[in-house]
Amino acid sequence: MTPVRRSRIGLVRSHTPTDGQARPVRSSLDESTLLYPDANVDRGGLPVMANRVMDLLAPGVLSLAEISAHVRLPVPIVKVIAADLVAGGHVLARTPAPPEQRNDCELLERILHALHEL
Repeated sequence: MTPVRRSRIGLVRSHTPTDGQARPVRSSLDESTLLYPDANVDRGGLPVMANRVMDLLAPGVLSLAEISAHVRLPVPIVKVIAADLVAGGHVLARTPAPPEQRNDCELLERILHALHEL
């Protein structure tokens, strides 16, 4: 039986997009962290993958997991790239509200009651 030849096209070692950096400079990022670009910062000199992330963020806000899916890289690798962008001031990061703070039932009931009185 002859061995199967596999194409290596499209394969990139995981450390390549991060320039060999293994850990993010900012550990507070997770998959649900929302990232959005700071339009006032110059993008000159950014690595290719960082520019690609900035292009994805140009229309608006994306989560780290969404960016990972778009660039087809594992979340830990995108986390390193995003952390560098945040540290450089190119991207702003925001952690979504915890589930218990997302829906204040009492506030929603007061709003509903006020709407009914209109």
